[in-house]
Amino acid sequence: MPEQELDRLYGLALKDFTAERNALVKALKQAGEADAAEEARALPKPSLSAWAVNQLVRQRRDLVADLVAALDRVRAAQLGALEGKEDAPSLHETMREEREVMSRLEDAAPEILADAGYVASKSVTDRALRTLRAAAADPIHRPVLERGCLAEDIDPVGFEGLAAQLSPAPARTSPRGTIDLELESARREAAHKREEQEERRRVEEERRAAEERRMTLQKRLDALRRSLETHRDAETRLEREHNQAERDRQEAERRFREAERLAAQIKARLDETRTQRADAEAQVEAIRAELKP
Repeated sequence: MPEQELDRLYGLALKDFTAERNALVKALKQAGEADAAEEARALPKPSLSAWAVNQLVRQRRDLVADLVAALDRVRAAQLGALEGKEDAPSLHETMREEREVMSRLEDAAPEILADAGYVASKSVTDRALRTLRAAAADPIHRPVLERGCLAEDIDPVGFEGLAAQLSPAPARTSPRGTIDLELESARREAAHKREEQEERRRVEEERRAAEERRMTLQKRLDALRRSLETHRDAETRLEREHNQAERDRQEAERRFREAERLAAQIKARLDETRTQRADAEAQVEAIRAELKP
């Protein structure tokens, strides 16, 4: 795929990466570049710490270049000390220079995260700085670092691991052949450690994914239990209300039947009274007729 597109993607805001990558895949497919589209599809979204390193490369390239140069001087000083070279740079001095550069980067990294709207936590900042230093010291990762296209965190390996394992005995007594063997052994050990780190990272990611799923399921279970308890309470309350309503209905029906019976009695008495009144009126009229002269 075009290198400028790769550089553009890894220079984007982290939240835009996936959408822009997918858009690039679609555009490459439409252009008939199937292989490039598959390469683009395989590009991983950077971790937050790796993204911060990529932004450091773009925004503070001077500091990153200073770090690369400082690490090269440290490496030269270490090799010079091993070989007993009189004109080798001072290891103490070169390591001090490296610490000074790292100190400036420690100030720059949180600013970049904060400017992008992220919480510059110590854990994220530490991972970013560890990845930056490891990539700068590793000839395999350094080109990717210098382009600002890192996608994941990197742990220190290679010569840095060798430096921690070397004997403190004066290097003058170590012949060049021994040093070469030690370096080759360190490279093999570094490759082995890299594989172990990848395996640990994979296992840890699987563990975190399983733990997140367990927590998600536990939250769902707790929510369902609360919902079930709420429904049970509602059912009990509604059952009581239904029973009371049924009793009220039965009482109302009883009262209605009683009212109907009473109404029928009153109606019968009213009809009888009307009949008696009509008879009385007829008798009155008859008597009045007899009394007329």
